[in-house]
Amino acid sequence: MKKQPATSESGIWLSSDLAADLGIDVRPKVKLDTASGGSVSVAGQYEYPEDGRLPVLAYNAVSEVPATGFFDACWIEIWPENPALDELLTFPIRSNGTISPDETPKIQQLNASEGTAFDGSQRLERIPSWFFLVASVVSGALIGFALIWTRRLQLASTLHAGVHKISLSVQMTTETAIFALPAAALSLGLGLLVAMLDNPGSPWPAYFSGSGVIAAGIAAALVATAGATLSISESRLFRYFKSR
Repeated sequence: MKKQPATSESGIWLSSDLAADLGIDVRPKVKLDTASGGSVSVAGQYEYPEDGRLPVLAYNAVSEVPATGFFDACWIEIWPENPALDELLTFPIRSNGTISPDETPKIQQLNASEGTAFDGSQRLERIPSWFFLVASVVSGALIGFALIWTRRLQLASTLHAGVHKISLSVQMTTETAIFALPAAALSLGLGLLVAMLDNPGSPWPAYFSGSGVIAAGIAAALVATAGATLSISESRLFRYFKSR
């Protein structure tokens, strides 16, 4: 409930819908006449949107009072969710032992339009992650291929000197792994940190989802490096030299 104060004086708060229907311009020192012949100051108005929440305060005038005595409802805001909350909410309840079925205390959520519980794992499973996986694979493959293609003249010269192509491919893949694996380790560490920040549940579903994307990119870079090296031909040495 978002308040929009109009004055520093005490008084009642009107819902924005009620203020609009009554044609009340909420501003400092506005007073409303009461049925008893008196008047009451308007402290401001509050927004109560129709977003699925219970309409208990959608069309009301409310006032702030000291937290003493008895009230007909107890509201609590908590995050992350705690299974012990329902039991905790029963502690302030007092009765004279003659509660009718209509007066039985009920625990309900103010806004249940998005469900009554939050399951991060299920939400994560519904997020389409194929785009990130494809982007990681394509990016890794392009980087691996570019690293070899920019050295095509050097590699063709190495083949001309008698180095076996398989050995050269293993060497280039190893060189790519030397910088790719530390980068992957750093990314995985940062990914775990991000998965743990402000996460009330287990970080592992989100972490494993992101780790798969990182691993796919690294694997694509290594495979592209090996494939690009095998595509280098000694017979094209003069062509590589002319196009350098």
